[in-house]
Amino acid sequence: MPIPPRNILKTLVVTSTPAEYPWDEWLDVASSYDEAVELLNTQSYGLICAEAALSTDNSSAARLCRYIRKQGLHTRFYEMRSDYKTADARIIMHFGGDGVVDRGLKTVFAMACGMTTF
Repeated sequence: MPIPPRNILKTLVVTSTPAEYPWDEWLDVASSYDEAVELLNTQSYGLICAEAALSTDNSSAARLCRYIRKQGLHTRFYEMRSDYKTADARIIMHFGGDGVVDRGLKTVFAMACGMTTF
């Protein structure tokens, strides 16, 4: 599959539990790949949920979600339209424990930031 545009990660919001949006408890916000990796790799929560806002089209985000699912991470994809002609692609990820986060996080966000193919 093609390499997505670089630096498509706009923001990442992390919560302590996989709650429905809007979040009940925001833990932190990251605005770059490095911040996202550091943020989630330092969390000690048993369950965390992340919402990644991507500056890319929805078909690219959907391909990314399919890749993430193949890695064994649970994802839910939806889009938030800002106006009639544009839409921000958003990906919600539920990470179930530290082991899952450690194995999957860097790969997931490397994909989101266009650092490798997916």
